[in-house]
Amino acid sequence: GSLPYYIKGAFASINYNLVPGDFTVTPSSPSNADSITIRYRATNLGPDSITSSFNYKLYIDNQHYQTCNANNGLSSGSTGFCERSGIQLSAGTHRLKNIVDADNQISETNENDNIKEQDLSVRDVSGFDLVPGDFTITPSIPTEADSITVRYQATNLGPGDITTSFNYKLYVDDV
Repeated sequence: GSLPYYIKGAFASINYNLVPGDFTVTPSSPSNADSITIRYRATNLGPDSITSSFNYKLYIDNQHYQTCNANNGLSSGSTGFCERSGIQLSAGTHRLKNIVDADNQISETNENDNIKEQDLSVRDVSGFDLVPGDFTITPSIPTEADSITVRYQATNLGPGDITTSFNYKLYVDDV
């Protein structure tokens, strides 16, 4: 008869856990006139170093803006980052999203912590606010014999620049 044959072995388990870090937005309080740069991150919490490539992706309002390639992997405890610049956004609130290991290239100990989302408020600087200014009357106490000069002004208190022509009018006794 034949005897049973046994193999004894141990398998090493390798553990990775990628998590997204915070966003850095430049300028930090952007307006709809700004060219915005967004830095987004991936951190390997380890305990083992990742030696193969993986991607992390930036989305704004669920629209894909950039794929960052970690072609050389990421050592344990370290953080990689990418930047996307030249972004123009309308005034209002936008949703930033960073998905690390977006294409599921790395088998992680926790696949449920791969998404970071954050709201980004964008100020409106395109509004205008025209208000009448002060009058300057020369001479300051005129008589009926004087030739009178009236200087009047309009001021734009709004954040936006007015780049087209407009009129403002002086009335004396509703004429």
